[in-house]
Amino acid sequence: MGLDISTLKKEEENAVILSLKGSLDTQTYEKLKIHADKYISKGLKALVLDLQLLDYISSMGVSAILEVRKKTEATGVAFAMTNIPSHIAQVFKIINALPDVRIFENMAEADRYLKGIQDRIKEDKEFNKKA
Repeated sequence: MGLDISTLKKEEENAVILSLKGSLDTQTYEKLKIHADKYISKGLKALVLDLQLLDYISSMGVSAILEVRKKTEATGVAFAMTNIPSHIAQVFKIINALPDVRIFENMAEADRYLKGIQDRIKEDKEFNKKA
């Protein structure tokens, strides 16, 4: 099975949600890295991986997610995951690969987080104008 990646751009939050469908494995992990790189380099505030339709993840898939996370952190982009199926969540739990990554139950929760980021940035800008 292959990997399909759908992209949702949230212009107001300056965020991108990548929805993964299929298998993230040795055959497809590069596709995720290449796709994420296109957006990380464009000055995003946040990148969210929606794993709701992910059927399978291999060690190379986990490695790809870790690499995407590392690149986001290096460029100041917030990283989060949402809608993780229980069988995929169990893989992360067993290997304890992402202990400090924000994981959301659903997109509404992720949206509240993204709004909070934007609100803090706006508040900081207003404070700096007054200072």
